[in-house]
Amino acid sequence: MGEVIVRTCCGRPRGAPGNESVLIEPAGRPPVLAVGRELDRFDASELAQPDPAVAAHEAGHAIVHMALGGIAAGLRMRPNPIFQPADHLEGDAEIVELLAGRVAQAWFTRWQADLHPDGLVENIARVHQTIGGWCDECRALRNLIARHRAKGDDFIRNEYRRLEAITNTIVRRPDIWRAIRQTADEIMVDGTLDGRRVHQIADVHLDSEARASIRRLMEGN
Repeated sequence: MGEVIVRTCCGRPRGAPGNESVLIEPAGRPPVLAVGRELDRFDASELAQPDPAVAAHEAGHAIVHMALGGIAAGLRMRPNPIFQPADHLEGDAEIVELLAGRVAQAWFTRWQADLHPDGLVENIARVHQTIGGWCDECRALRNLIARHRAKGDDFIRNEYRRLEAITNTIVRRPDIWRAIRQTADEIMVDGTLDGRRVHQIADVHLDSEARASIRRLMEGN
């Protein structure tokens, strides 16, 4: 028997590249278990060469995490790209850190980051209906739903867009962007970067006033 894959709202097993055509969208049904040889389609050699846009994605998580007061344990590009925090941000800070990866990757590839399209309504519904997912958006939406379920989906959608706009503003700061680019460039050299080095990069580009300015932005001041 092949590997059993639990169907999640973002459509991919943890640690595997996306292949949404393999697993059927739940569309209001309970989560689906796909049994078979689906993972055979994922060729590890395709992931052998790090992608600089993905490096920017993980660097975005790391630098914004530290700008919001968090501690980085390190980053790696192999066997799967991941930012490893040494602590956990709470509330809105966690969501901004989660969204920072996608925004940084968009800025790296297109020099623009569009705010979330109208499909957010559908995505919120999927998170309600399934057992979850490991993508950044799923985790951000679960955070909002857990804290604000009683206020309804319109409130959750507006909060997501508000926090996405804040994330866009933070990532576009010249000091933050310089730190992200340097972190991404260095992780491309050998595929890993320890937390000490990530903090050194952040300290070069982010002084105390920069960090205070970001805190004020998060607090709505």
